Amino acid sequence: MIDTIRLTRRATLTSSLKLSGAGAVALAAMRFDGLTAFAQDSTHRGNVLAGLGLPEIDVTIADTGYEGITGDLTAGLYLVKAANSGSAPGYIAFMQLPVGMSLDDLMAMLGSSGGTPTTDEMPSPESGSDQGPPDWYYTTYLAGGAGVGPGATATFVINLQPGNYVVWGEDPSAPQAPVALTVTGEAASPEASTLPPANVAIQEQATNSGFTFVIGNAFNKGSQVVEVANLTDQPHFVEIDKVPDGTTLDQVTALLQGEMSGTPVSEGLSEQDFQPFYFIGTQSAGTRQWHELSIDGGTYVIACFIGDPTRGGVPHAMEGMVNLIVVPGAAGTPIS
Repeated sequence: MIDTIRLTRRATLTSSLKLSGAGAVALAAMRFDGLTAFAQDSTHRGNVLAGLGLPEIDVTIADTGYEGITGDLTAGLYLVKAANSGSAPGYIAFMQLPVGMSLDDLMAMLGSSGGTPTTDEMPSPESGSDQGPPDWYYTTYLAGGAGVGPGATATFVINLQPGNYVVWGEDPSAPQAPVALTVTGEAASPEASTLPPANVAIQEQATNSGFTFVIGNAFNKGSQVVEVANLTDQPHFVEIDKVPDGTTLDQVTALLQGEMSGTPVSEGLSEQDFQPFYFIGTQSAGTRQWHELSIDGGTYVIACFIGDPTRGGVPHAMEGMVNLIVVPGAAGTPIS
C-alpha cells in the first residue's frame, strides 16, 4: 500500500480518498507523482521574514532525513529556513500528534513499521474495505510547512503550540525519516502587532457548497510575503502550479471534473500543462502561516485537494477551492 500513495492528480481525483491503511494520511496531503522540479529554479527569498528577529528553525532537507531539528522548543512564532540539499523535491511539515501517540505509533499505524491500524485510530470504512484519513487528522494541530525544490530554500513563519510533533514529508513513503519534536510552554495567540507583515493574504473560507480561497490584494511579480489563514473547520494546503497564459478557470474546472468522473477532456488543458511552482503545507483550522517567495509573471492555479469527510471524501478543489491567479509582467525576465 505504501507504494501506491504517491498519486497523480488523475488518481487523486478518481480515488476520492478511498484508500486504506498506510495511504490514509498521505492521501490527505496529495501532490503530483514523479515531481522532478519546481517551476522556479532559484531560492525563494526570505529577506523580509528574516528581518523580524524571530527565533529560527534552520533545517536541511537531505536525501534521507532532516538535519538541524532540535528535540525541544518553546511555543511561539518561528522562522523556518528549509534548504533542500537533496537531488529531488522535498517536503517538510509540522504536525502535532494526538495525546498519547508517539512517532513510532504513527509510523506503525501507517504501516511503515509493519503495524496495523487499530479500530480506535481509523474510522469505519464507508463501504467495503476502503478507509479515509483517520478522524484525528482533521482535528489535530497542523502548523504548516512547504515543498522545496532541489538546491532551493523556502522561508516561512509558523506558530508552534505546546505538544508533541512529528516533522515529516506528510507521506510515510517519503525518503526523509520523520523527526520527533517537543514544544513546551503555554498556548497563546501572538499579538497582532507581532505578526509578520504580508503583501498578499489568502483566506481559506467555508461556503454552502464546501470551501474556497479568498485572496486579498494581488500577487505581483517579484518577492512578496503571502499570509495564509485557515478560517474553516478542516485542514487545507495551497498547491501553486504555473499553467499556460490564457488559461481560464473554466478550463481548470473542466479538467478537474473530467478527472474526477474518470472521463478526462480530450482537448484543451491537460495535466501536463501544470508546472509545480510552490507548495504551502497543510495547516489546521484557526492557524496562520507566512511564506516569502519570488514569483515571475504568468498564470497560476492554486488549489487544495484534501478530501472532505462530510461529503464522502470529495477533494476540496471540487467544492470550489481552486483559483486562477494572473501575475503581471513578462515571464522569464529577471526578478528584482
